Amino acid sequence: MGTATASTTRRHLLTRLAPGAVALLLGTLLPACGATDPPQATTLPASPTQRAAATAARATPATARPATQPPANTPTSSPVALRPTSQVATPTLGPPPTPDVIGVDCGAGQSYRPNPQSSDPYLHRVAGEGVASPFTEWVRERAALIVLGTVRERQPARWTTPDGRRPVNPHAQDGLQIISPILVAVEQVPKGAYPLPDIYLAAPGGTIGPDCAEYSGSGPRAQHSLNRRILYLLNPEPDFAALTAVPGDDRYRYYRADYSYTVAPDDTVTIGPERDIMGNTYDNPPRTLPLADVLREIAALLATPARPTPTPTR
Repeated sequence: MGTATASTTRRHLLTRLAPGAVALLLGTLLPACGATDPPQATTLPASPTQRAAATAARATPATARPATQPPANTPTSSPVALRPTSQVATPTLGPPPTPDVIGVDCGAGQSYRPNPQSSDPYLHRVAGEGVASPFTEWVRERAALIVLGTVRERQPARWTTPDGRRPVNPHAQDGLQIISPILVAVEQVPKGAYPLPDIYLAAPGGTIGPDCAEYSGSGPRAQHSLNRRILYLLNPEPDFAALTAVPGDDRYRYYRADYSYTVAPDDTVTIGPERDIMGNTYDNPPRTLPLADVLREIAALLATPARPTPTPTR
């Protein structure tokens, strides 16, 4: 999965207008706002008697002008229908982006700081686009381990430091990141070998105090719904090889969940459709099968070697 970090810096541009430009601007805008007549200066008569007469004249309400009525056959409004000069088709590259699968939202109010200090909050936003594959490829090639289990717990986020605590400088480009551990009770292992009763998955992203990492995008991605049975397609995570998921127990390591299929309450699994931003589509139309049939299909795929890809001829 390729990722690209998005950071936004807001800039404000202040523009000053010379007095002549302001006058020109007002002279242009006033007629548009309904001020069609320029204001008239009033000169009061010099004598007190004349000033009193002028004041009384201004206090007398003027006779209202009759409103101009349009002719009887003239419509009050004439809407104009705009016709486009050309029809441009919008290309569809793939499914729309989906929110972060573990519900992390770093908040719109936070902004990236150039040259951050070690004490500044850590803010990391990544838009990752997954690559779609057919079910057969997920089973045979892309997953080293397939586990059927139930999500029991979504643990608090931690750093990928040995003790899980904040690094001295989280802004250093040293590969450290925030993950959210997912505890899954293992029910069955259709592919690979895993002898432990539980398995820990490292979901990318999470919030720890003022530090936040958020991952979103489109394409295939694993789901981690609590108390749901999920068929996970997993791989070891080389970046977390030195991390133990359970302190004091070196047997438990973190795995990376590349994709998953959720088991419905009626014990069925829907396979497909799979799409990505590059326009690839697989397993379409989708298939909804009993879980037992899906497990048998996985066993059959693993027992049958994949056909070699033919070498293109020149």
